[in-house]
Amino acid sequence: MELHHIQEWHVYQTHDAAHMIALCATCHDHVSRGVLRIEDDDLYRWKGIPRDAPPIAHLFVEPGNAPSLLVGSICCRGDSGVVVFDLSDSLRLSFAVHDDDVMLLSLRIADLHGHALVEVVDGYVKARDERISLEQRPGRVSVRRTAPVSVVPAWAKLCLLEEEPKRRVDDIPILDLLVLEPGLVQVQGIWMDREKGVVITDDRLAFLNVDRPLPLSIMGAGRDSVLHFTGPVGTAMFKV
Repeated sequence: MELHHIQEWHVYQTHDAAHMIALCATCHDHVSRGVLRIEDDDLYRWKGIPRDAPPIAHLFVEPGNAPSLLVGSICCRGDSGVVVFDLSDSLRLSFAVHDDDVMLLSLRIADLHGHALVEVVDGYVKARDERISLEQRPGRVSVRRTAPVSVVPAWAKLCLLEEEPKRRVDDIPILDLLVLEPGLVQVQGIWMDREKGVVITDDRLAFLNVDRPLPLSIMGAGRDSVLHFTGPVGTAMFKV
C-alpha cells in the first residue's frame, strides 16, 4: 500500500493525514499519472468509512515473460503454472498463470496440530490464527509469530541443526514472499507436520522426514538454475 495525497503535494505541499488515503501501488501510480480518475469527493467518502483492519494481504505480481518461483536457489517454472510440492493438505505450494501473464500463488500452512495458520489463495494471504501477524509492503508479504506456536517438531530441529549448525531455526519465517522482478517471486518459509516438512531458505529447498537423519536439500545457482516442469497440470514437481 502507498499513501496518496488527495490534495496534490505540488500544490499544497503538506502531509496532512486528513487529506491522504491509502491506495495499492498500482492504483496510486495510475491516479498520479491520470490514467485512473477518481473524484476527490469519492476518496473522502471512502476514507470516512469505519473499517477494522482485516487479517489479509495481497501480493501483486507484475506480469513477466516467464512466471517463476525462486525457492531457495532454484527457479521453478511451468507453462501454465506448477505445483512445486504436494506432501499433504497443509504442505502444498503452487502457482497458476492466468490469461498468459497473471501469476496467482497458492499455499496453506498449519501448525503441528493441523490448525490452519495461513492460507494463500490466488495471491491473497489470509491469517487464520491470532498468534501470527501479516507484515506487508508493496511487493512483499511476511508472516511472523506474535506468540508461541508449534510449527517445528523437535526431531526436525535436530535434523536441521545437523546440516546447518549455525542457522537458528526460530529465525526462519513461517512465510516470506518477495517479488524480485515482474513474474518472479522468491518464497521462503518453514512448514511441517508431525512426520515431514519443507524448509526454504535463501540458498536451499529442503525436504525433511522423521525417518531420515538429514534433510534432502536441493541447491542451485539462483535464478539462473531453472527447473521447467512440462508434466501434467496438477502433478507436483517434488513429492518425496
